[in-house]
Amino acid sequence: MSLWPKYAVSFRAVTIMAMVMCVFLGISSYSSLPKRDMPQIPVPVAQVITYYPGASALDVETLVTKKLEHSFSEIEGVETVTSKSKPGVSIITVQLVYGTPTQTSWDKLRNKVEEVKQQLPSGIQGPHVNDTYSDTAAMMLAVYGKGFSYRQLEDYSKQIRDELKRISSVGKVDIVGTQEQVIYLYARRQLTSSNIPNFWKVSGTLQSKNVLYPGAELLPGQLQVKLQTSGRISTVEQLKKIVLSRNAKTGQVVRVQDVFRVERTYKDPKAIIRYNGQRALVITVEMRERQNVIKMGKQVEKALKEMRSALPRTLQIAKVSDQPTLVQTSILNFMSNLFQAICIVLVVAMLFMGVRSGLIMATAIPLSILLAFTVMNWIKWDIQQISIAGLIIALGMLVDNAIVITDNIYAKLQEGLGSFEASWRGASEIATPVLMSTLTTVAVFFPLGLMPSISGDFIRSIPVVVGIVLVSSFLVAMAITPLMSYYLLKVKPSEVGADSSQGRWASMYQSFLAGSLRNPKSTLTVVGIAFLVTLVGFVVIGKEFFPKAERDMFVVDVWLPEGYAFQSTNKVIRRIEAQLKKEKDIRYYASFVGQGSPRFDGGISPEARSSNYAQLVIRTSSAKATPRLAAKLQKQFDKTIAVARVTVKEFQRGPSTGTPVQLRVYGEDLQVLRALAGKLKAKLRDIRGTYDITDTAGYKVLNMDIDVSDYRASLVGLDNLTVAKMLRTWLEGYNAGSLIDGDYDIPIVLRGIRLMQSHLGVIQNAAIPISAERTTANATLLAIAEINPRWDEARIDRRNNQRYVVVSSQIDGVLASSVLNQMRPFLKTMDIPVGYRVEAGGSEEKRSEGFKDLGNAMILGILLLLMLLVIQFNSFRHTAVILTTFPLSLIGAILGLFLTGNAFGFMAFLGIVSLCGVVVNNALILLDYVQVRLREGSDYVTALQEAGLRRMRPILLTTTTTIGGLVPLFLTGGAMWTPMAAVLIFGLLSSTLLTLVVVPCLYVVLVGDREQRQLQQPSES
Repeated sequence: MSLWPKYAVSFRAVTIMAMVMCVFLGISSYSSLPKRDMPQIPVPVAQVITYYPGASALDVETLVTKKLEHSFSEIEGVETVTSKSKPGVSIITVQLVYGTPTQTSWDKLRNKVEEVKQQLPSGIQGPHVNDTYSDTAAMMLAVYGKGFSYRQLEDYSKQIRDELKRISSVGKVDIVGTQEQVIYLYARRQLTSSNIPNFWKVSGTLQSKNVLYPGAELLPGQLQVKLQTSGRISTVEQLKKIVLSRNAKTGQVVRVQDVFRVERTYKDPKAIIRYNGQRALVITVEMRERQNVIKMGKQVEKALKEMRSALPRTLQIAKVSDQPTLVQTSILNFMSNLFQAICIVLVVAMLFMGVRSGLIMATAIPLSILLAFTVMNWIKWDIQQISIAGLIIALGMLVDNAIVITDNIYAKLQEGLGSFEASWRGASEIATPVLMSTLTTVAVFFPLGLMPSISGDFIRSIPVVVGIVLVSSFLVAMAITPLMSYYLLKVKPSEVGADSSQGRWASMYQSFLAGSLRNPKSTLTVVGIAFLVTLVGFVVIGKEFFPKAERDMFVVDVWLPEGYAFQSTNKVIRRIEAQLKKEKDIRYYASFVGQGSPRFDGGISPEARSSNYAQLVIRTSSAKATPRLAAKLQKQFDKTIAVARVTVKEFQRGPSTGTPVQLRVYGEDLQVLRALAGKLKAKLRDIRGTYDITDTAGYKVLNMDIDVSDYRASLVGLDNLTVAKMLRTWLEGYNAGSLIDGDYDIPIVLRGIRLMQSHLGVIQNAAIPISAERTTANATLLAIAEINPRWDEARIDRRNNQRYVVVSSQIDGVLASSVLNQMRPFLKTMDIPVGYRVEAGGSEEKRSEGFKDLGNAMILGILLLLMLLVIQFNSFRHTAVILTTFPLSLIGAILGLFLTGNAFGFMAFLGIVSLCGVVVNNALILLDYVQVRLREGSDYVTALQEAGLRRMRPILLTTTTTIGGLVPLFLTGGAMWTPMAAVLIFGLLSSTLLTLVVVPCLYVVLVGDREQRQLQQPSES
């Protein structure tokens, strides 16, 4: 390894060609690397949805949910099973333990569904298993236009979808928001109880006349002729003319149009989409694996432009979400940071060591990055937000090796060596400590890639990319830096033989270090006290896992009370849309009424279809405008929308955590759960910064029991089943076949008069056919049954086979951790009955789990670091000297967070890990020089002083260049990067003092003259 620099300088042409190849491969690899917004994480979650029309929430829970979720819990690898039982629908969410093979588990899930299906009530629809819950759309396109019907929008959307599917980088393409056409046959209002039609008989007549029966073949001679009986209905006019009955005496016929009002329309909507208030459909476009999302975006854009001529001019196609643009912006920001870092390194190095040295050091950055791109392409890694984070973290460290080696080569030139010998000897002399310092930094990051959780999957790119870049920087420092030093690095004749450690700053440092070494324990005591004070500061600063994302987009969730109809939800959204039209900072908005938006961001968990729910996706004029506009709209909605709970949510970085503050209350009695939830909500309202405090207990909903009198019904020949079927026919409709129109199979549905859908009095007095053979009816519903109101549960939630209620709160200006810290004393004094319990959820739960995994990774990283240091020094004392500096370096890190008002989160943690790498690197280089001087015969105090003076310049240079490179990130990095930059900037300032002063003092206390005696005593046989 130490001979690499010599070979690189000796075979200069080969080294130059290798550098050219590195540049070419790096640029080529960068262009071909897959690019996406976030890491592709297979979220191990599936949903099982079962519809049970007419059933109450309690019946759904008892007859459907419990049976299914109990069987799901038996599947190996299942972590949690949560469910919502609502009137007519059961929604069960199954989450696997991280690392469990998903496809195998989902196959078992489907098998369980088939087993339990036999035990479920008749009349259910499903259960439907959705194991593509985590699929994320790279783009969402809204298709809309004034005057277009849903049928037309669907036709054009299919045309666009088919064209997009031809693009090689495009995966699944879906159309969302389509409306199902239907032909309703409404009974005419003038019909009385004596002539109301028998719906079942009408249905049988229509189906017998609307058939497509297999034909026959006629063989006249040598020909083959197919005979096909016509009879399939293809138009509404044909349907109207169908004869239902004929009077045998008079010959008069009764046609469909005589008894029914035929109306071709759309089914009563369960969910609709609007774009800027106009009717729309949305096309979701997913990207294939190992593809470049930026390239895919350009291909989609090109395909849409080419299709324009085949589409109406008034048809509009707009981007609701655009991951390609987001990724391109992130990469441009990284390239900007890279350029700034190169410029800062160049300027700082030129100020410290001259123009030539600056060029050598600055060149190491792009070469290391390009080499890293080549390796990333070989191992099939991709570029996304997290790998870019790894590149940004590595930017602050990858120049360290080049600085140390360039400085050592410069010192060799000052000693009088020639360019050739100084170039390779300066690098070879410190090759081992530079390698070990690189490996120690990689070792600290490496365990982060082993975290066994979704968070581990999310951040895995950081240790991988950091490791690749740092190893690349070592290779560049060992080969390219000596070669460039050979050509560029020169010293003036007057500098030959000069002592580089002389100067005003060096003299000041020498005096300070000498005083510290005379009283090492006093120095360490002062530093220890500062560390203890810092720990108090760590308790004070807030904690969070991932911050908000700076996006020019946010979402609005709208919840009406349980039991509200879709039409009520739609009216509320219309009012919200009217307010949004007045905002100048809004570029566009898309409304998803009755459902959540398709998943287009890793932090979004789509809501299942629900009549009382809606979501709006809002695009703002800029990322800076988003927080201000979101806060403004939240205040407006709180004042103007009283009937609904409206929550404005900005996007979060990292995996989805749900509502920031969540408390889960477990127990069986729903009334007790409501009471406990009420106490928790009251307490949360007293805490500053909380708003939108709610729970999932829900309101009770009004239902009607139709209590059929067996005696009265029997007198007229009716039974409960006939009454139930008739009620469903009046309100929901009865299928009577279908009409085929092109690609569409449109159902024909018999219904009662329109007033029946909204007026109970009409239903009470409606006549019921007594039997299938008779066409008249002589009994009204009111004559054979009583209608009694009943208040039912609107929603029953369960988690791992136990009922629970979630109390949640949004926060503004405070952290979830601080809110829960204020709740904990209240929970200890709260009167909680036996069998009931409260636990924290939401972002605090994810933060605790994430930091637990991070803590375990940190312990493993420290153990790896210990091993490498012991290998380097073969001494536990030296290892202790270096490791002791790590907790002390937290002084500056925590002070930085405190002064800048940032919370301790994941990015701050990464800053501390990076800081650990820098501190260890500097200490390792310094102690290595101490050993060199001890071998040459110096006493250990003198060796420490000389090592400090000799390594002061490269340590100050690496610190200054790293801080300089982080300043733009600190000033413009936003919530994502500012905490990490603050930790590194303030931590590096304190770590410089640690390395140059505290490390020598620790050496005196822990090692003393032991190493001096070992290295200087004669070797014994």
